[in-house]
Amino acid sequence: MKYLYFFIGKDTKPTRYITGDERSIALLTHVLTLIIWFLPPLLIYLLKKDESDYIASHAKTSFNFQITLLFIYIGAALVSLTPVGFGALWGLIVANLLIVSYGTYKAAEGFYYNYPFTIRFIK
Repeated sequence: MKYLYFFIGKDTKPTRYITGDERSIALLTHVLTLIIWFLPPLLIYLLKKDESDYIASHAKTSFNFQITLLFIYIGAALVSLTPVGFGALWGLIVANLLIVSYGTYKAAEGFYYNYPFTIRFIK
């Protein structure tokens, strides 16, 4: 079971009650990355980091994951001229969609969530 974290990330149950507004904003930090990429979690983090540790945690982890994926996308794009690189690029897109969907689900459920294989640019 501990190896499952490598693929789907790690969630933690909060020690306090998470309000509906906090859940909604945390959910948006994940969902909007599929549309506008890394800007929504960065803006939400900068605007809400002092108001809620729950929102700040989701915004940080979402931003860090998207920036980590940027570097991986660049590497995959460099080798995408080969069939293996092209397949890897599409695999990354699908993995991003699945992992972000899982992070969105955990935010809606009221759990803290950390994406897998993420470089922590904002700590």
